[in-house]
Amino acid sequence: MSAPDPLTAADPFAGRLPICHGTVTLAACDPGPIWQIAPWPGAEQAASEACAAAHGAHLPGPGMTADTGGARLLWAGHRCWLLLGAAPDTSLAPHAGLIALTDGWVGLTLTGAGWDAAMARLTPLDVRPSAFPPGATARADLAHMQAQITRAPDGVEMLLMRSFAVWAIDRIAEAMRSVAAQAGPTAP
Repeated sequence: MSAPDPLTAADPFAGRLPICHGTVTLAACDPGPIWQIAPWPGAEQAASEACAAAHGAHLPGPGMTADTGGARLLWAGHRCWLLLGAAPDTSLAPHAGLIALTDGWVGLTLTGAGWDAAMARLTPLDVRPSAFPPGATARADLAHMQAQITRAPDGVEMLLMRSFAVWAIDRIAEAMRSVAAQAGPTAP
């Protein structure tokens, strides 16, 4: 038996997820490859056009996402986007810096009735369904760490740095327990 490769990242969620408290579930999600697209100064429009030609969608506007038919684009701040689920086409390279983030980031989902009440304890971002509809995204504080929070049809998807994974699980589980305790016992 050979020794494990010391450069292979360990699963930070192994044995920790999923977690259910009341009606809310925290689970790991695999967003696939994660790439940052950062257009060079003055090249944002050219990068957007190259992205549309190569991936089938322009770089979305602030707070928005775009489906490329196999991958997703997320606005991630001023002149910064994330491409999830595919590597960027090389035609974007003359117009933007392309940075591989896959090994340094992890994904979580928070779903079930009460997910928004749990998130209200974790982030200043208004994630009420009326204010943060499916497809909305934002880079925001999540329990004192930066995360990319994207609204899904049944909750939220959160992307954060792998080094904060255990901290995030503990903080989110604490918020979930608080929501479940305030809801009271559930009927069998």
